[in-house]
Amino acid sequence: MEPVLERCRAWLKEKAYEGAVEPEEAIAARPLLPREALGEGDAIRHDYPLRKGREFLLEAAFRGARGQAFTERPVHWTGTVRDLDTLDLGKDEERALFVASLNAVTKALGLVNNTVHCRNESLNRCASRVGERLKEKLGAGENLLIVGYQPAFIEAAAAALGPERVRVVDLDTANIGRTVFGVPVADGQKDLGKLLEEARFALVTGSSLVNGTYGNLEKRLQSAGLPFVLFGTSAAAAALLLGIERWCLESE
Repeated sequence: MEPVLERCRAWLKEKAYEGAVEPEEAIAARPLLPREALGEGDAIRHDYPLRKGREFLLEAAFRGARGQAFTERPVHWTGTVRDLDTLDLGKDEERALFVASLNAVTKALGLVNNTVHCRNESLNRCASRVGERLKEKLGAGENLLIVGYQPAFIEAAAAALGPERVRVVDLDTANIGRTVFGVPVADGQKDLGKLLEEARFALVTGSSLVNGTYGNLEKRLQSAGLPFVLFGTSAAAAALLLGIERWCLESE
């Protein structure tokens, strides 16, 4: 179970107690088609895991606001705010449902923005802006660690810093061992410790909140003294509640 999400659930209970949300208010969630999540046309990259059917973007709706979470186990679901309290956060599909729903609720309450994934040309603009930020963030010779396979970010980081200064880890065996834009993709379990020692800054996928790895990852980053930011729509509400910086530069 992900302790961070239990903290988020306690926060949601408090909001219900305060009357900011009503326990019986409806929430609905469904997985988006790739074209709904990313857009269509020549501007859309073909190397995103979403395009290959290896992951899905789950979208929840609450009071007309939308929240999202990447997951490998998408579900169709309708329920209420009260039902979120009974979800089993030890299960991948129910973590994804909770994260997407929490993002929708916090968006509806006006507490967060950027909860809907960017589409079409915005995808490339986001990667380009991330590359620019990385050049400003890292000094000469300092290395970047990207936790989670995001090909556009890997390409932008390699272009901005040079591939020799970029480290990438992932948990998907289909990605581990590949070289992408001159950057080897290492094993997120076996190789993380070594790469934490080599890096001076980390970009961490918000999907780590959904797959249940965030809590342990945060401890290891803190133990290594490595500053990091979360990226993506999945981390919208959690980043707010944890007080962690999040980069999601072209989302809605």
